[in-house]
Amino acid sequence: MFAEKLRHRRIARGLDQTALAHAVGLQSPAHISHLEAGRKEPSILLVCRLAWVLACSTDYFLMNTIAVSDAKSVRHETERAFLGTTGNKIRHLRRQHGLTQTELAHQLGLRDHKSISFVESQQREPSLAFVVQSAVFFGVTTDFLLWDDEGLSP
Repeated sequence: MFAEKLRHRRIARGLDQTALAHAVGLQSPAHISHLEAGRKEPSILLVCRLAWVLACSTDYFLMNTIAVSDAKSVRHETERAFLGTTGNKIRHLRRQHGLTQTELAHQLGLRDHKSISFVESQQREPSLAFVVQSAVFFGVTTDFLLWDDEGLSP
């Protein structure tokens, strides 16, 4: 539903693809066109930038349980820092639930614990699927996992 939500929110905010592309730091509106057509998947970084520019939560874009028409406007005073603490938050939640990396990997349906290890040590950006699965499993929002200004306590 990402493609549909992106188009809906862009239009609701009165932006054309060119204006949105420039606002999120893309060179060309073609990438926005590909995203809205479902031909490309965004990076986590781009989802965060789109949420900031379009004044909505990352949950709106990433959770299919939220309807296209259910975007709640979120006012952001300044561009929020993101991704720097995602690994720390995953580690904190995993430990809070008394899980090893291997146990969490099993719970999330991953082959092994390596991807969790790389995310926790900030050696790799988490995938969209990993962020959504982790948010659902731990009962937190994707905003909590992705934005640095969301503290360690959900």
